[in-house]
Amino acid sequence: VGTLVGLPWLVNPLLHGAGVVLGSRVARRLAGPGAAWLTAPLLALSPALVWQGASRMSHTLCVALALGAVSLVSGPATPARALGAGACLAGLLLTRPMDGLVVGVALAAWVLLRREVRGWLLVVPGVLAGVGAVLLVNLVYEGDPLLFPQHAWFSQGEPPFPSAGFRFDAACNQLGFGADRGCAGTFG
Repeated sequence: VGTLVGLPWLVNPLLHGAGVVLGSRVARRLAGPGAAWLTAPLLALSPALVWQGASRMSHTLCVALALGAVSLVSGPATPARALGAGACLAGLLLTRPMDGLVVGVALAAWVLLRREVRGWLLVVPGVLAGVGAVLLVNLVYEGDPLLFPQHAWFSQGEPPFPSAGFRFDAACNQLGFGADRGCAGTFG
């Protein structure tokens, strides 16, 4: 969207601001106005969130979508809220599938604990649309609905960085812990 209007540098700062507002709204609903007043500056000034808001990576969109879903689910169950939460989760699944899975499972558990399943059933179409879109993207780009483009890219490997020892390979994108996981010479 930002690129279409010639302002790509403005997207993540706006998403960061939206995340602050949504996080404050969630805090107000769950813990009262004092928590909202504390949450807003903490989110606005968090070094990690400020850094992400200044980048062009998907993390800021992920935060805004996750907090959007939590904000909607933290209120009373209505069809509009359920559809909105489903749309947020679908977007989150398309942006960062593992984050979408974690947030979706956490919200489902919360809804189950509150015994409000019936009021939130309209979340399901959004989630299914998100899952279907992720599987379709994987199928189109990789020929396999369960193979993510990121994993396929890492599996091909790449030339090492100019610094000694840095190399991306299939182990960079594997879940889990151990010597056969992570990018050698980097964060892994």
